[in-house]
Amino acid sequence: MSVKKIIYLHGLESQQGGQKVDYLSNEGYVFAPEMDYKNNKNLFKDVLEEIKELGKPDLIIGSSIGGYFAYMLASYFKNVEVILFNPALKNRNIELKNIIKGKHKVKGTIALSEKDRVIDPKSTLEYLEEIGEIDNFKIEEMTNIGHQVPIYSFCSIYDKHNK
Repeated sequence: MSVKKIIYLHGLESQQGGQKVDYLSNEGYVFAPEMDYKNNKNLFKDVLEEIKELGKPDLIIGSSIGGYFAYMLASYFKNVEVILFNPALKNRNIELKNIIKGKHKVKGTIALSEKDRVIDPKSTLEYLEEIGEIDNFKIEEMTNIGHQVPIYSFCSIYDKHNK
């Protein structure tokens, strides 16, 4: 039996590692790189190459801008599921360069916080409708939290996705 390969991409103001990566480490091998979104103009290409060297992942998880990266990276692999937490699919605080969508459909779970004041959950859903991909995702609503996803919500969404 092979070990599950999980990619975890943190958000813009978050740090590498932490409780979420620790939790995922119980599920398999976790690749959770330091994501220098602001300064590394080749970040997407660099991370994509590292993932290809590791071999096709089983799951890619990302939060906020990491959710956008997870979405775009998953489009380079056939049948790789994603879990996107408050993903910055349409609106981002920073402009990212050198990111090109791959040829594969992206599918999985999107978890949206009803009180998110950083990424408007409605604009995320509208964007997925516009590009014709809303039906590729199970939408999970996280109640009573803002943009930051607490560990209990993260674990709950992860566990639901993996049933």
